[in-house]
Amino acid sequence: MSQKIWKLMIIIIFIVFFLCGIHIFRDYGASSDEINQIEAGHITWAAICEHFGKPVPDSFANLPSLQDYYNRYYGQAATFPTVIIEAVKGFSMDISSVLRLRHLWNFLMYFMGLICLGILTELRFRKSKVTFFLLQLHILTPRLFGDAFYNDRDVLLISLLWISLLCFEWFRRKPGIFNAVVCAFFFAISINTRLFGLVLIPLPLFHAVKADAKKKWLTGFLLALTFLFWYAVTPVFWGNLITEITAAFQTFATGKQRTQETGGAAEILFFGKYFRENDLPFYYLPLWIFISTPLIPQLAAGLGLVKSVRKKTAPTDCFMQALLCLGITAVMIIRPVLYNGWRHMYFFYVPIFWFAGTGLNYVLNSSKKWGQLLSMALIFISCGWSLIQIRSLHPYEYLYLNPVFSGRIGDFDRDYWRLSTKESLMWILSQTDEKVSIGEINANLDNSLIGLFPEQREKISVHQYNALHRYPPDYLIFNYSGSIGNEKTFPLYEPIHTVQREGTKLSEFYKRADRIEPSVLRTTPDIPEIIDNNLSTIWRSENTQSGESALVIEFAEPAAIRGLSLLPGEDELEYARTPEISTSKDGENWTVLPITISGLFDLSFPKTETTFLRIRNTKPADVHWSIREIYFY
Repeated sequence: MSQKIWKLMIIIIFIVFFLCGIHIFRDYGASSDEINQIEAGHITWAAICEHFGKPVPDSFANLPSLQDYYNRYYGQAATFPTVIIEAVKGFSMDISSVLRLRHLWNFLMYFMGLICLGILTELRFRKSKVTFFLLQLHILTPRLFGDAFYNDRDVLLISLLWISLLCFEWFRRKPGIFNAVVCAFFFAISINTRLFGLVLIPLPLFHAVKADAKKKWLTGFLLALTFLFWYAVTPVFWGNLITEITAAFQTFATGKQRTQETGGAAEILFFGKYFRENDLPFYYLPLWIFISTPLIPQLAAGLGLVKSVRKKTAPTDCFMQALLCLGITAVMIIRPVLYNGWRHMYFFYVPIFWFAGTGLNYVLNSSKKWGQLLSMALIFISCGWSLIQIRSLHPYEYLYLNPVFSGRIGDFDRDYWRLSTKESLMWILSQTDEKVSIGEINANLDNSLIGLFPEQREKISVHQYNALHRYPPDYLIFNYSGSIGNEKTFPLYEPIHTVQREGTKLSEFYKRADRIEPSVLRTTPDIPEIIDNNLSTIWRSENTQSGESALVIEFAEPAAIRGLSLLPGEDELEYARTPEISTSKDGENWTVLPITISGLFDLSFPKTETTFLRIRNTKPADVHWSIREIYFY
């Protein structure tokens, strides 16, 4: 086909991808990182206002200062246009609207990065056929496809790197002040987004080695301007530049911030085994790249890398060789703190696709026609399979594993963004018009709520199931991320809805079991308040908890019971610390039951038929014991 036809097909690809992105950007939930970045954007706005003597919005009164903010080294320059839009709206936008705005902006930045990749490939090879197939492979890399909407650090950096590389190519071809300024600006935005953007700095130096005096001067000007722009778009540097830059490097290069957050004890699931984040196997990164990237781009990149090494390479090829080979080798040796797969190292996709372009240029322009046809067939098969996977995994494309490892999602951290929580929330909201109370375990429920509209959030009451609370939630959400196995049970709750992909559960939704109300003849004297179905009446022990504080209940006839809930009184700290459940048929000979404690005051045990039930604490505790009501199951 002619160049014009291939160019037309490239335009069609961009149109289809753009329309697809505009259609689906609302499908994605909120990750914990996005909440932090929205807050960081507001704090940065407040810092800029204070610096220039402008009033700070009243709604920011409770935000920490930028200098005291733990997340201050995550630059906001690339996403700051969304904050400006919020400012134009008087920061009155609902958080769900802000989230969708950012998802749209992330996608548009990714789309712009792909356009730059397309132009860059055209400039390199002058073969629109190569550009067409390379763009297909990039767009249909499932993990990048999904992250393009909500990952405003790692995938955003990829977009900025493609933009920066194109700007530098223009500067290299036509050195001048204007091109140097534009290139320096995008270099600075890349570095602001993640310090990994500093990998761009050696690129001008590679090209300046054999350049004439004028180009050397312009290269120096570009680099100086890069650091000037970086300073200008990073308000945290405006106070004490040297101190803050040093702290920023410590935060990211050594994983200091992550280690402080987790105490160095966090573990991740990798190939069915748990590893500490700061003690990963040396093969962690290369193996993750292999299993989570479609095979054809890897093969093309491998071929392109070999070809670039064997021939007299251009400086940019040398730069990419160093970035890919030395970069991955350095990670294998240094073994920095990594988690959530390898997303923190996604910038390696840039040299991978750079060399994939070289490999495609070789096979698609082979002198043997059958070789060209076979190559195109394999690319179409790969893209078709990736498209099927994107469709079946959506909106959890970050679960993708290539065909060699397909079906092994459960061997890894699965839904590490906890985005499936939104799907569970939308499901329960579609089932009832009543307000529901929901507890969560490992599900980031608070973060997921911001993806809902205000009227939807109002229908949900959040309970941290394993934290202090006074009411048993009607429902539970459990997220399987970091869990081995595909089944999780919770006493007194029954599963009613599951979010899964490829037969692997991502999250599960549970409903509280129905209570039973056996007839009661007698209780321990003076405490009828605990079984009167009145939450306003409370029993409270006279002294702190001890084995002497025992509650005895007699049923009118033998009752079959498998669990009970002891709802604490006005002070949620006054729950039973060391509860013991005993049963008896005559009120004198007691059998102690093995119990499981969950949610602080849910007690479950093997289903038992009994006439008498005794509840007591076996060990003293320096806190009173109060009960509003006992629920039987």
